[in-house]
Amino acid sequence: LKRLEASGAIRGYQVLLGRDEPQLVSAYFEIQHNSARCADVIPDLQAIAEVRRCHGISGDTDLMVFVETATMARLHQIREQLDAHPAVVRIKTHIVLSEWLAR
Repeated sequence: LKRLEASGAIRGYQVLLGRDEPQLVSAYFEIQHNSARCADVIPDLQAIAEVRRCHGISGDTDLMVFVETATMARLHQIREQLDAHPAVVRIKTHIVLSEWLAR
């Protein structure tokens, strides 16, 4: 190994860390709907196991929904499912890139 390192054949090493849990894909969905009440849309959100939190918020967006999935493909499926809901007017997706603070 020393000879290969000295000759430049080995240029470096890499450390691959194992994880106890797979990395989840997290996202926030801003949902705007045309239903008379947010409560009318909630049962459909409750039926999706990956939906972790749902908040009714002020402004143009009616609901802020936090989702954690095993894959990006599953996240896309959920988004398509919500987008097909007859009351949903608009969905904006925000993929979580890093988490800086969790209390």
